[in-house]
Amino acid sequence: MSSTNLELELNSLRTKLSVEIENDSRQLEIVKKRIEKNQALLTAVRNSLNATSPMGNRDAYGAKSEIIQNAINSLGDQFTQDDVEAAIRRMNPEMEINRNRIRASLWTLCKKFKRIRVVRKGSSRQAGIYAKTQEVAVPIISPNINGPEAQNHILTGAQLEDSVRERGGRISDLAKRLSAPPELIQGLLEPASRVYKAEAGWLKIRE
Repeated sequence: MSSTNLELELNSLRTKLSVEIENDSRQLEIVKKRIEKNQALLTAVRNSLNATSPMGNRDAYGAKSEIIQNAINSLGDQFTQDDVEAAIRRMNPEMEINRNRIRASLWTLCKKFKRIRVVRKGSSRQAGIYAKTQEVAVPIISPNINGPEAQNHILTGAQLEDSVRERGGRISDLAKRLSAPPELIQGLLEPASRVYKAEAGWLKIRE
């Protein structure tokens, strides 16, 4: 190939590459703008979910941690991680189950807060068994307190028993009286406490 032909080929290739780079750069800019727009939209959707259903927010594991503790409250004295996950599915069917995060939450309740203990360590052949060392108190946010005055409240099965003993009612009545989500009251019923649902949905204490 003569030098003239080679130069023509190279010039042609240079032009082709320049055009492709320009086209790709234009497409990249379009994709970047689309990503920015979708990210802004995703943020708005998440904020809307937080406002309408804070306990059901799939991205806020603070809320999920409360759900995990509610699930433990609904179980007997001894349980496995599979039991916790099954309780979560019953109480929150749409919640995404992340076994690693649930395992981490159980470890925190065991090692840091001493609210549960390990009865039998898990292995590849058998599941670990946990037991409650005390009632798993669940921090909740009172819907009647807003803004800078908002504060955490702790609700336990014993407090639920005291409230039912003082004045009966249904789950909705106790939820309003204690400023707690109905799901939390449900999670604190037997066997988490001595409170059970009797006829017509009235809550009573099994003395």
